[in-house]
Amino acid sequence: MGEVEQPVVNAFRQGGGVPYSAYPRFQALQAEESGRVRDAAPVDGVLPPAPGLTERLTAGIDVLDVGTGRGHAMNVPARAFPRSRVRGVDISTRGIAAARREADELGLENVEFAVVDAAEPLGSYDLITAFDVIHDLARPGRTLAAVSDALRPDGVFLMGEIAASNKLEENSDHPLGPALDTFSVFYRMTVSLGEGGEGLGTVWANRPPEPRSRRSASPTSGRTRWRATS
Repeated sequence: MGEVEQPVVNAFRQGGGVPYSAYPRFQALQAEESGRVRDAAPVDGVLPPAPGLTERLTAGIDVLDVGTGRGHAMNVPARAFPRSRVRGVDISTRGIAAARREADELGLENVEFAVVDAAEPLGSYDLITAFDVIHDLARPGRTLAAVSDALRPDGVFLMGEIAASNKLEENSDHPLGPALDTFSVFYRMTVSLGEGGEGLGTVWANRPPEPRSRRSASPTSGRTRWRATS
């Protein structure tokens, strides 16, 4: 984070934000951290919020991961559920290249990765996931609307977000409060603003998002859980 201190200060003074390209090492570090979580917790530890989802994945469904980064979070279920067809999308060419390499190393034939802006039409899927990513996006509202449009009639949207308030004073006793605000200022908020986005920041998710969803659920470990039906 120290590498971008001055650009962040300049953005506060002049407006705008710091572009994603200014963080060449951050995605790799983030992938290493999240990869340990995915490897430590069985797939079944992530999926139960949506009843029957594990059985559907076993039988074979179409899955999309929004903001897939380096793809490990999708390579894990792709290997666990070989009958399902998995796709991960991200705006990072480096991330997608790393995701493809890992899939090749694992010999996976049921997963693909593509450089895609998730705010645009996404196709049609039975399951869409977005783990710790919506608050990073330049156009989160449009992305959630695109997700809703892409869900099939019995589709599931599984979203993980930070369980914290967007009001600073309400995070005073949060064990990760200072760290969350630091990440927000030095990365998540400013990257979104750097793309002309809304700059939600890390701790925006203290209430359900506005766009409609057919069924949604998010992991409860350190995350806010929402469930909405249209």
